[in-house]
Amino acid sequence: MTLPVPGGRVHKYGRNPNIGASSEAIWSVGGAYSGFLTSASLVRIASGGNAADDSSGAGARTVRIEGLDENWELYEETLTLAGASASASSSRSFVRIWRAVVDTCGTYGGTNTGDIDIETTGSVLLARIVAGESQTQMAVWTVPAGRRALLKAVGASVDSTQDIDITFWSRSNADQSVAPFGAARVRQYYAGVTGLFQIGGATRYLESLPDLTDIWMTGGNSVAADVAGWFDLTII
Repeated sequence: MTLPVPGGRVHKYGRNPNIGASSEAIWSVGGAYSGFLTSASLVRIASGGNAADDSSGAGARTVRIEGLDENWELYEETLTLAGASASASSSRSFVRIWRAVVDTCGTYGGTNTGDIDIETTGSVLLARIVAGESQTQMAVWTVPAGRRALLKAVGASVDSTQDIDITFWSRSNADQSVAPFGAARVRQYYAGVTGLFQIGGATRYLESLPDLTDIWMTGGNSVAADVAGWFDLTII
């Protein structure tokens, strides 16, 4: 199944509740982002989850995964959870995952009871839905094949008592699986962010990014902090 980008707009956001002294990706897992695969893989819900997150449980029952398939085209698939056991693998391979959402649960108005990790069948962690949130929070995206992304806005929110250096990154030629690879490049850098910050959002765009470009955000400084980050794109 190939998905359109609704209205040509993408809003991506992430949160890292404990960014420390070293630079970390703004995603729920913390540390460096581990999901930039060099080859496509089948994916699954990892073992070790909560027993209530099951096909007949009171918690999450199904999860919809969104990303890019082996052809670097938009693709989504829904997986059924199996409690503390690993789920069945996806029917098709993903090379990128940028969002996972709890689609159905066993309680009216409910959420996932435990953390839900999405991984490759080789156990590479790609995304996490934190308990009670029903959606990933990861400031990561990749421009699909044949598309271009116009960066409209970048923003961040940091503990009011801390200041964090925020970096917006890109890497071109994401499909290159052997050296020479596309280099990670700083596109926007914001030093000492405290509280709420945003740049852009008007009619003009900040950057133009070609297809097969990875996009992500990091933060870091000398103290630990709870950091959220987001960016808005127009896809053409």
